[in-house]
Amino acid sequence: MINKLSKTILAILLIGGLLAIFGCGKVITESTTPLETAETVEPIATTDISGVETDPIETDVFTGDVVWRVLDVSDEGESIVSADNYAFDAKRGKFIIIEFSVLNNSEDTKILYDLNVIDNKGRVFTLCLPAYGYISVERACAVTEIIPDNEYSFDAPFDVSPDSEGLILEVTDLSRTGTKEKAYIDLGI
Repeated sequence: MINKLSKTILAILLIGGLLAIFGCGKVITESTTPLETAETVEPIATTDISGVETDPIETDVFTGDVVWRVLDVSDEGESIVSADNYAFDAKRGKFIIIEFSVLNNSEDTKILYDLNVIDNKGRVFTLCLPAYGYISVERACAVTEIIPDNEYSFDAPFDVSPDSEGLILEVTDLSRTGTKEKAYIDLGI
């Protein structure tokens, strides 16, 4: 039987492997000039979102025993600049950062690992983990345990296509097996 630590290590290795394959950006320093136009890279997947009902930001959204609330959404443009003036360029086009909270009302610890942003064309975008080096790492939401009866606040960076509109955040009940209950939050951009 695989213990909890082994599962966490396996999840981190899986995410690292996905980043190696589908990394979302590159690092530039002060001495280099940012790209005038970002290269458009297709998303990892597409999905049909016709008929999907969405909830507005700043409202509680329930998926099973998990309560989500998007607090703020910002369009950061083609790159994120760190406090020490290093820039991280978007590979797909532009960064959006979603500030949200999540509350686990179940009796079991949940693992936060599968947030997606979907645009009005059905293109699915996953978390851009390398961008955490350029924003508040303390608020990173990648492979995080969500303890029962505790509320957490996070920032989630996404690298989306420059023509992405009608963005929605897909959230789940964070179950590890079976069919996941999903909900969608309209990000207003």
